[in-house]
Amino acid sequence: MGTRSRRVVAVSVAGLLALAAVAPVFAQDADYLQRIKDAGVIRMSTDPAYPPQSEWVNGEIVGFDIDVGREIATRLGVDLALETPDWALITAGSWGDRWDFSVGSMTITSAREEVLDFTQPYYYTPAQMAASTHSGITTLEGLATGGQLHPVQQAWIDEQVPQCGYCQNGQIMTARAMLDANPNPTDAEIRAGMEGVLCRCMTYYRIQAAIKRAARETAAASFIDATDSGMTKGASA
Repeated sequence: MGTRSRRVVAVSVAGLLALAAVAPVFAQDADYLQRIKDAGVIRMSTDPAYPPQSEWVNGEIVGFDIDVGREIATRLGVDLALETPDWALITAGSWGDRWDFSVGSMTITSAREEVLDFTQPYYYTPAQMAASTHSGITTLEGLATGGQLHPVQQAWIDEQVPQCGYCQNGQIMTARAMLDANPNPTDAEIRAGMEGVLCRCMTYYRIQAAIKRAARETAAASFIDATDSGMTKGASA
């Protein structure tokens, strides 16, 4: 599915039936399962543009998600019928009885939980990224130069910001990018610039203090460099 981020499959085959995602009416209607059994078929929506979970091969939709759906149908003693609506329709809910359930490597979000009923996730697909050395992307390990920590890294140590350490990569890199764009941010600008990076240990005041310290240290270093440069030029004139 290209750029679609769908890292969690919400499917578990347990007992008679546990579904990836179903419309809320499924969970509320006790007769729904019996009607499926009486009809002898259960309808599953899938996205065949998402290999290897679901794809067209020689005129047939195959893949991991399809295998899960067939196992559910087999355990119910019914046939499996596949529907291939657009992904946006699947995630929107309000299926209008066009299919009964979906197996589709779907990330569980709060918005989706309002319109779909999920089972417990049963597998996770971690995401990885790679970038060329010429991309200009800097990692945490690349901030230090010449054996000297970046001012943000040093400020993090001086202000004793880390607690559990879970969010520190994101906090430091976001702070560095913010200071590159705004070398002298106000408290309000710091809070706004960092609001997208959560700290479950609630060390926000220490984070803010470290950013202000890094800004001061960077400004002082720039002033010293500019002064030294001016003195050198004057001496050589």
